Amino acid sequence: MKDNTISILIIFTALILSFIVIYNPKKEQPKPPVEPEYSYELVYDVVVTAYSSEEEQTDSTPTITATLEECYYGGCAVSRDMEKIAPMGSTIIFDNRKWIVNDRMNKKWRGWMVDIWMETKEDATIYGRQRKPVVVVEVRKNGENNNKKHN
Repeated sequence: MKDNTISILIIFTALILSFIVIYNPKKEQPKPPVEPEYSYELVYDVVVTAYSSEEEQTDSTPTITATLEECYYGGCAVSRDMEKIAPMGSTIIFDNRKWIVNDRMNKKWRGWMVDIWMETKEDATIYGRQRKPVVVVEVRKNGENNNKKHN
């Protein structure tokens, strides 16, 4: 009888411990912040918007950029003011990714502005208009080719 009671207590204890482990998981420790790949002192405060390949948002060739490339995610247009510090072919960083300047915004847009290409108008609308820190990491001279593959 004593052996049965001990066995039942052991089984009961094991069940309680299993229940505690299953239904009371340990909290995950917060992950440390990711160190940026680049560190630059020259950061620009820029208005970033998004567009898609539609004639009412572009020109008569909505899928072709100023560098005569097809539009792709990772390419961006800049205002003429921004083009002075990041000309065609330059690499800029914001939203934790690299962007290649391959298009030019309409001349009506003044100030430091970047316009990123999105596949759909809905995606561009959701992105909206945001003010972001932008870093220019590689400046191309006007006319210099950027033959790197885009990621």
